[in-house]
Amino acid sequence: MRIGKLIAWSVLVCFSLAVMGTALASDSPGTDYPKTIVDSAGREVTISNPVQRMIVNNMDAAEAIILLGEGDKIVAVSDAVKQKASYYFPILKDKPSVGTFNKLDYEMIGAIAKGSKGTVDPDIIFIGYSYPGKAYGIDAHAKALAPFANLTCVGLDFYYPENMTVEMEKLGIILNKQTEAQEYIDWYKGKVSDIAEAVKDTSMPNYM
Repeated sequence: MRIGKLIAWSVLVCFSLAVMGTALASDSPGTDYPKTIVDSAGREVTISNPVQRMIVNNMDAAEAIILLGEGDKIVAVSDAVKQKASYYFPILKDKPSVGTFNKLDYEMIGAIAKGSKGTVDPDIIFIGYSYPGKAYGIDAHAKALAPFANLTCVGLDFYYPENMTVEMEKLGIILNKQTEAQEYIDWYKGKVSDIAEAVKDTSMPNYM
């Protein structure tokens, strides 16, 4: 395992503790819609209205959403998120499952997206792994969910350390939480710098 991975895991531990012990809350600037971003799959995505509901397909994205104080807007998750939620983020443990990350129940997603009015209001997004060209990537999900008008699909991973700050910035724009996202980015960079300094003269043990 590379030093970079050690840094990433160390920061993730600190991140999880910070989420459980700290609540960030403030009004963010930039409330004008529509908003357009380029997601992690390189797709240009337009968010037409303030996001009120989210269906989330990966745990890392769910963590980021909760960190920004928007966990109550998650209305459904994949099995992988649900399995980890009971001991990481209990707020998600009772959310309905929409299948596994690579075999989603699109009919259920559509039914949840419609809500009580029987129509899909443009206040909901689906967040999945980017993985361009893969059968379980956001392109495939977006194609399958295309019949449900107004259900926007976004590819964000929050897995690769080199993309963490960029993806958090994008999520902050999507959720109108730019201030909170920047606070996290500043904290994250500081922790990465601290860890890199602490291990700069060491090497990873070889256990093989």
